[in-house]
Amino acid sequence: MFTWLHHNIEYNTAAFFGGNIKSSTPASTIASGLAVCEGYAGLFTALASKVGLESVVVGGHGKGYGYHALAPGAPLPPFESSHAWNAVKIDDGEWKLIDCCWGAGVVNGPGMPYEKVFTPANFTKDNDEFGLTHYPSDKHHFYRTDGRATISWQEYILGESNRGEGPTMYGGCVTEHGLGERSFLPRGKHVSVSNPNEVVRFQFAKVCEHWDGERNGLGKPCVFVLRINNRDGKCEGFLPFETNGFHWWCDITAAQLGKPGQGLMLFAVTTFDGRSGRGVTVQEFKEKEGRVGTGFGGVAEWDLV
Repeated sequence: MFTWLHHNIEYNTAAFFGGNIKSSTPASTIASGLAVCEGYAGLFTALASKVGLESVVVGGHGKGYGYHALAPGAPLPPFESSHAWNAVKIDDGEWKLIDCCWGAGVVNGPGMPYEKVFTPANFTKDNDEFGLTHYPSDKHHFYRTDGRATISWQEYILGESNRGEGPTMYGGCVTEHGLGERSFLPRGKHVSVSNPNEVVRFQFAKVCEHWDGERNGLGKPCVFVLRINNRDGKCEGFLPFETNGFHWWCDITAAQLGKPGQGLMLFAVTTFDGRSGRGVTVQEFKEKEGRVGTGFGGVAEWDLV
């Protein structure tokens, strides 16, 4: 149903930017093929009920089109409910938060066309990550999984600035590889190499435990590698990540990362020995690295300081 909405309903940019948004029903949304966030959410709940799923429409604040992070020292803005999404009950009575509107496409601005861009992360991300960009009007609709019933409006608004800037993420992180952008370690954009003997852990994980690359993505997982350098900044090869199928990790000394001012790249092996890199094992990569043709696709990048 989440995917169906992407293919069959478009955001009503004319009504949104024209200040002419009218209330809708699931029937009117299907008939027109147009909706704003409330229409997407209402239709999803209606479709869910037809197939025996329990779903509710959740209203609140969303950090979507027009949102700007709070400037340093600026006063906290008042709460404003301007968005709508869904909670749907899944396995073992768990409530899962999803945003069909944001998953269906992108609003670019007045007079600009709506882009139908499928974004499955708005279906797969866990409720706590979802809550970084969605704040419900009803305190019972947080559905957090970290043991906290709610978070404050201030924590929500300041969340990203408190976290600091993270590594640069490239487009295929979620759509091609099913990786959770907020699972990456180190969390900050800058990695210190001042202590050459320090061991630095790099780690990331699937966007959710149910993600299956062959069912939800582009196929079997790729081997992920970290480009390693010497203290002069010259490339000395690629270090493959170990994996248990859900997490990927590698530990490396700062001396092998490179020199301050360089970028540190995490790649996916996209082609290997004349074939697709999907399904290549870490062992196979280690045995043939440097002796066969290899293609790489960028996943994330840190800055060395």
